[in-house]
Amino acid sequence: MSGDIHTLADVVGAPSTPASEGYLKHLTTLPLPDLLAEPTLLQTQAHYLTSSLVTLAHTSYPTFLAVHQSNAALNLSLKTLSTSLDTLVSDSLPALEQCASDWKNRTESVLKERKRARVVLEQHEKLRDLLDIPLLIDTCVRNGYFGEALSLAAHARSLATLFDNDDLGDKGKQGAQSPPVLLSSILAEVDQSITQMLVSLLATLHEPHRKLPALFKAVNFLRRMNVFGGAANSTSPTIPIHSPVATKVNGKGSDLASGHTHHGASADETIRAEQQLALAFLSGRETCLVASLDGCGRSIQGVIRELQATPGEGTRQLEERELEDIARYLKKYIDTWREAVYDIVTQYSTIFLERSPLPSNPPPTKQQLRELHSSLHSLLSTYATHSLTKHLVATLSSALPLLAPPALPSLLTQLTYCASAFGRVGLDFRGLLADIMGKSVVAAVRRDIQAAGNVWAQELLKSYEPEEIDDGKTGMTMSRSKSSGSKSGVKVNRVPSKWLISPSLVASPPLPSGTSTPAHIPPPLLASYPPLAVFTNALLTTLNGLRLLAPLHVKDALKRVMDEEMVNGGQALLRFAEAVGADEKLEEAEINIVRSCGEVYFGVFAPFVKRALVEGVYSSKAGESNEGHSGELAEVRRNWDTWTSSFPALPQS
Repeated sequence: MSGDIHTLADVVGAPSTPASEGYLKHLTTLPLPDLLAEPTLLQTQAHYLTSSLVTLAHTSYPTFLAVHQSNAALNLSLKTLSTSLDTLVSDSLPALEQCASDWKNRTESVLKERKRARVVLEQHEKLRDLLDIPLLIDTCVRNGYFGEALSLAAHARSLATLFDNDDLGDKGKQGAQSPPVLLSSILAEVDQSITQMLVSLLATLHEPHRKLPALFKAVNFLRRMNVFGGAANSTSPTIPIHSPVATKVNGKGSDLASGHTHHGASADETIRAEQQLALAFLSGRETCLVASLDGCGRSIQGVIRELQATPGEGTRQLEERELEDIARYLKKYIDTWREAVYDIVTQYSTIFLERSPLPSNPPPTKQQLRELHSSLHSLLSTYATHSLTKHLVATLSSALPLLAPPALPSLLTQLTYCASAFGRVGLDFRGLLADIMGKSVVAAVRRDIQAAGNVWAQELLKSYEPEEIDDGKTGMTMSRSKSSGSKSGVKVNRVPSKWLISPSLVASPPLPSGTSTPAHIPPPLLASYPPLAVFTNALLTTLNGLRLLAPLHVKDALKRVMDEEMVNGGQALLRFAEAVGADEKLEEAEINIVRSCGEVYFGVFAPFVKRALVEGVYSSKAGESNEGHSGELAEVRRNWDTWTSSFPALPQS
């Protein structure tokens, strides 16, 4: 037994934990049956515990994972805490110790600042009054109290002058030093506010719709501020040299750089300053004039560019609508120009011509005053001429020629009223209207007559196949029928009996009878040839519009325009006649219709429209216009007679 016990003790061995030791002691107290049953009990408990652990592992594994993650995070946090503590010990604590050691020095500087603050607090009322000066000046400038702003600026500069005098009295011969930094800063803010005031005054001259009181006030304050280096009021400061506006207005800047007031200036300086101020006024109002005219001007130029970009057929209806727009824009443009320029002239006269210049030292002589008045008048005349030629005349010259003749009389009436209004201030420009209107009438009539002639020529061109040739003078192509000497290949698309003459007169085309009609009544014979009647109606419509405004000095030019179109129409008819004569498939009756139409064209139509222009519009004798032709038209008539001479005489109807 002792050997077995020894063997059991060897097997069990010495307990390694207090729990094992307690369990062994417990075994020694058990009776033999219990001791023999202990292995079975232990095995049962082992199986139970194993089953419980398996169940726990299956049901609570998320908890185990969370515990594991928390454990890992805790370990990382502990490491971070350890690192932070190391940093605190190695870096922060030494720095804290250094700051603590510097505390005394730092508190000394703070005490000095507190001492300075206490001094400032003791002088608070005086400093507040001083610091409020720039704010008060800025408030006055923003609200238009320019006189009060100049007075405050003069007060601020007087403080600097007092400091200089006190400093000079204390230091004797050492001389005055610069004012304190605070005072210099205040003076700089004052200069900035006064500069802003100057900008505001100059901007007033550039603002539209400004009336005489506001402009008069602005000019007077610009005089007081000595912007242009003339005489200035003794209570008003000048603009410092660093002001960009002062540098821009006065190129040298010498008068604006002094930093003190001028008690007087020479007469020449006063005159120059007044001239420059007048020029600045005109420049500012010119900017307003351009801005007010810009809207109508852009509309007019836009329509003109569109008309020039889309000429030709298919745009006649659109063109008429756009020409009406031009007339409407021109009326508004003229009214705007008249009102704006008249205001500028009257404002300039009131501000600069109806007052004496500022006093100077020495005062200006009578000769200098006359020169000043003459130069101011010259500036006004130059500006009025510039405004008239650059704005009104330039716009009228480009837009009026595009209008139809019926639209010109109302514009002439408006322009005459405008010129008469300016005549009250010595700027009557009615002498310019005759030339402008004359050129416009000629251009409008030329355009309408050429349009009517183009319709006539196109009707002829549609009836045969022309040969395209290059016109070296104009760079355009012209239509020419194939030579009558080579009859092969000539083709007439429309026979004359289908379109050139009334159907009832095809068998016996009417010819001129030699009787004449009044200048305002077209010959009934023209109705026998519908295309020629359309041509006549178009020309008469143009001449009826011309009767409303027919300048006498352009009568010869209009006669030349009419003659040119008669020549062009006759040449087109001659080319068509040659094409008809060259076509062997056409009957002689078709050629006779064309010949009859030509006789009516040269014998009735051309003389009538010339008489309608000379007698019907201008009520003067037509001279040779109703007896024959001259110049190029006579040459075309001779060519026509040469062509018709190869055919038998026409039968009289």
